[in-house]
Amino acid sequence: MSLLWSALTSAAVSCSAAFLDQLTSSPPIPSGLPAAMADNLAHMAIGAITWAAVLVNEADIARRDLILSHLFRASPALEVLLCAAVASLVDADHFLAARSLRLEDATSLERRPFLHNSAVPMAILATCAAARQFLGAPAAVERLGALVLAGMLSHHLRDAWRRGLWVSPLPRDALPVSYRGYLLLLAALPILTGAYLVARDLGNSGGDLRATRIEHEDVVLA
Repeated sequence: MSLLWSALTSAAVSCSAAFLDQLTSSPPIPSGLPAAMADNLAHMAIGAITWAAVLVNEADIARRDLILSHLFRASPALEVLLCAAVASLVDADHFLAARSLRLEDATSLERRPFLHNSAVPMAILATCAAARQFLGAPAAVERLGALVLAGMLSHHLRDAWRRGLWVSPLPRDALPVSYRGYLLLLAALPILTGAYLVARDLGNSGGDLRATRIEHEDVVLA
């Protein structure tokens, strides 16, 4: 069953991304503000779908017969919205780098700004994990780091097939990604993130994954 859920979620993420890419790259969307808004909404949607797929994979690994109920709780729903917001807000660095609120200035930068560096979300997750490991921060902090990673990487991967993937200290276009490669990497993202959450025992606010799994097993045995 685990392989089936992984395959279904991977296909859902990739197909959704391909559909949104086609939708936003086809006329009659005018250039300028409408095109920028459509592109950012696509980033938001892919970020939301990515985290929903993460939740499915997380639930599948931790407690396999509670997958659908896991998605329709308050905490996971808020996480999906937060991941969508993260994926969208990555583009805010265009305006910060341009030091202007004008779209023309934000989209005419000579190089990609700092939030488009994939080393940033990796560093955020590493910092959150270290804070939990060495400073006693709650598991929710590391889970938030994983959510930020998923949201930002979903944005970076969607940009990568057009501009390449940028991971410091490599040059900004050092890692070219084909369109097929982008879809495959995007499909793998929720599987790997879900596995990380379970491996690090980062259950959502509804409860610790290990405790929930043990409790459910006790109910089944009873």
